[in-house]
Amino acid sequence: MVPFRQVAVRPDSQIYMLLKNLARKLLMLPQERTQFGAAVFEHGILQMFVVLALRACIHAEFHTASVSRHHLMLDEVFLFIQAHLTEELTLERLEKEFFVSQEHIAREFKRQTGQTVHRYIVKARLDRCCTLIEQGLPITEVYKTSGFGGYNHFFRAFKKEYGMTPKEYFHTTRQDARG
Repeated sequence: MVPFRQVAVRPDSQIYMLLKNLARKLLMLPQERTQFGAAVFEHGILQMFVVLALRACIHAEFHTASVSRHHLMLDEVFLFIQAHLTEELTLERLEKEFFVSQEHIAREFKRQTGQTVHRYIVKARLDRCCTLIEQGLPITEVYKTSGFGGYNHFFRAFKKEYGMTPKEYFHTTRQDARG
């Protein structure tokens, strides 16, 4: 078992050919040890090989980072939404926070989660509301502390999501707790 992570680096064709030729030359060097400046020549070829190999690694790391940047960005969006759930959350605010266009955020969010940013925020707020209702907080306080703009919006979203009113949900959880 190797105690570290291994990564295969696939250099572009030009760097690959240079590395291949330098490796061949390094393998042939023992036969040329008697020639003038053999040690300096060997050192120079080895330096070029290491520099090209490092460039290939840096290029591969940069490419991997840019591909995974979208996933990391969305992870940060999820954390931001959870941290600011009780505040007004819009695509405009996310755009300003993350310096990424609203369209890009919306498109990537939908592609990776299957739902819109707005739908995710509403569901997260409703989950919070359920927790607060289960804790016995009055329903008028629940919607105010969960980021819903008004009671009507909260009521409609709750009924659509759970198929019952917040008050019915409260009574259902109380009966379940007793039974």
